[in-house]
Amino acid sequence: MSRTRRGDAALALTTLLLAACQAAATSTPGRTSTPSPSPELTATATPIATPAPTGSPTTTPAASETFPATPVVATLDIAYDSSGAPFDPAKVGGLIPGQVQGSWYRSAGFYVVVYATVELTETGSLCPGNSIETASGYEFVSNAPTAPEACTGQESTLAPPPVGVRFCSSLASGAFAYLTAIPATTEGVLYASIERAQPGGSIVGITGRAATTAGPAPEVDLEALGCSPVPGL
Repeated sequence: MSRTRRGDAALALTTLLLAACQAAATSTPGRTSTPSPSPELTATATPIATPAPTGSPTTTPAASETFPATPVVATLDIAYDSSGAPFDPAKVGGLIPGQVQGSWYRSAGFYVVVYATVELTETGSLCPGNSIETASGYEFVSNAPTAPEACTGQESTLAPPPVGVRFCSSLASGAFAYLTAIPATTEGVLYASIERAQPGGSIVGITGRAATTAGPAPEVDLEALGCSPVPGL
């Protein structure tokens, strides 16, 4: 073979190998999409730092505990103003009917409700409350503040500790729990409300209801979920 032909063959072989490498480098394997978990009542799992290799196997820590799914859920879609005036969202921190959701659980023998989609940094302090409607009427009515003095004007239903609001590290921003005065064995229609007393003495708020017959409310451990009372109360 002449020197020219040998050079041409080598050049063709080099070109062929280069094209094969480029094709392998740009080939992308197919991906299987993973459904995103529901953001309801769950905080983003704490990122796990990757330790430097030590030559020995390591155990991956479990994600922090979160509130489980519950069948007993109420949308706070009923607005009211005890003075009879039209409902004004500005009187309750800008909250509108249908914005907030109340999810029900049981803990230590009592019902617990988690209020979601309530950004207290935007609404200011509020006075959530709850009760249950049974054959005897409304029972175990209580209100408790999200900050000291937030229930001024609603002292007649103000709950003494341990009933009251709990801020939980396991909940995402805009959600908080409330340990109610309602015994966990009580059956009926549960009411979750968020209210604010007005200077003239009226009460403005939104409420929603959920029947205990919707299913068993899950048992939760508030301490394990990182829940603590409102500071200063």
